[in-house]
Amino acid sequence: MDSNLSSPNRFGAFILPFLGGPLLFLIILLIPGPESLSPPAQRVGAVAAWMSIWWITGVIPVGATALIPFALFPFLGVMNGKDAVRNFAHDLNFLLMGGFMLAAAMERWNLHKRIGLAVIDWTGVTPHRIILGFMISTAFLSMWISNTATSLMMLPVALAVLTKIRESAGDEIGDRIAPALMLSIAYSASIGGVGTLIGTPPNAVFASQITALYGRQIGFFDWLKIGLPMVIVILPIAWIYLVRFQFKLPGSIGLENTNVIREERKKLGPLSFGEWLVGLVFCFAAFGWTFRKTIDMGEVKIPGLQTVFPDVNTDATIAMIAALLLFALPVNIKKREFVLDLPSALKIPWDVLLIIGGGVCLAGGFSESGLSEWIAGQMQFLADYPAVVIVLFAVGLVVFLTELTSNTATATIFMPIMGAIAVAIGQHPYLLMIPTCIGISMAFMLPAATPPNAVVYGSGKVSIQQMARAGFAMNILAILLITLLMFLLTNHLMGIQLSSIPAWATP
Repeated sequence: MDSNLSSPNRFGAFILPFLGGPLLFLIILLIPGPESLSPPAQRVGAVAAWMSIWWITGVIPVGATALIPFALFPFLGVMNGKDAVRNFAHDLNFLLMGGFMLAAAMERWNLHKRIGLAVIDWTGVTPHRIILGFMISTAFLSMWISNTATSLMMLPVALAVLTKIRESAGDEIGDRIAPALMLSIAYSASIGGVGTLIGTPPNAVFASQITALYGRQIGFFDWLKIGLPMVIVILPIAWIYLVRFQFKLPGSIGLENTNVIREERKKLGPLSFGEWLVGLVFCFAAFGWTFRKTIDMGEVKIPGLQTVFPDVNTDATIAMIAALLLFALPVNIKKREFVLDLPSALKIPWDVLLIIGGGVCLAGGFSESGLSEWIAGQMQFLADYPAVVIVLFAVGLVVFLTELTSNTATATIFMPIMGAIAVAIGQHPYLLMIPTCIGISMAFMLPAATPPNAVVYGSGKVSIQQMARAGFAMNILAILLITLLMFLLTNHLMGIQLSSIPAWATP
């Protein structure tokens, strides 16, 4: 027997979730469900329960767990095999693939090391300051470009910083800092995305639903009044939680009074030709991701690439062009040496692409079976409770639901329902629509919950157990903070009274 399983305790910790996942699946599948719950929806719920247990415990590789909906949905009558497999060719997977290849090229030519040393030199050499610097940078970028693209850009820089920390302070310190740094990128990318109307799709869904349901326009600066304060408050609390409580990082790693960082930067010498080419492709990708869509800031509009090429409607197109350039740009034409070669490309975390595919497939099952609508419909009972309880429950539901479903799909389903519930209990529609919209972006527990989670999990520097433990507490913090800020800030910053129904929201 494997030595890792030879002790009874370890074997029990493995066998219980290993058998518990399929057992829970069978129980949910076989017990009679509510009359309002369709059989396909009940089957999707059973699959979700099985996947959740195996994902959180990691009893088999998480990429393999992601194959469960693809394997089972056709037999369960949820969706046919062709529709299921299409989810694994989702544009998000190609975006991640291109980003991972860009990171692989950076590592091949050591550009990541140069950038990492520059970042440490700028932020400071204590773990707390390094992580704060990454969180501020990531959150700011995520306000303007997709949180996936942001985390992909920051990942190779973070890996370079970790390499330098290991070299200078030892592997033990590096192992302590690594999961906190990885999660700081994921958290700040998701948190930063709520800051602007263009930062993440649920924000745009909220604005479009307000127009469709009530004929009101939510402009860029209208959202900024509530979104930006959320970022300003939640981001530093997330930082404190990571470095002081969850991972308890040391305040110093003994580099404060040395010139080791600047000395290492000097040793690198001038940029090599390979570094120049990788840097150019990186800048191209960053520019393309930033300006693919027209940036609408109210009275100011910055035309995007789609103005000229309307069919360039996904960041994955930019990522694939960047990947192609990496394979095609020669560093030494005589030796047929290019910026990226196949051995380097094969090292990217392919299992993450399986996780995303499985997550998208599961989310499609939630939507097509009607399970998402059924869950939303069960919230009608909230009308009998105080407003703060309603907001807490609504935000909590979507935060944990989004761990398993698409945030855009969840926003599309829940926005009109939340507005209707708020009006039905004599409250402003924003009472539930705004905090729910923000909560949908705050799923921190699983790699499949958000693309930033998947990106940092793909680094191999944070385990799924570490992500789940830290993410659960962050989910709770986010639920409480969103609810609190909604009541404290909305009246003052958006000039609305949450306790009354506006004339434009009455039938």
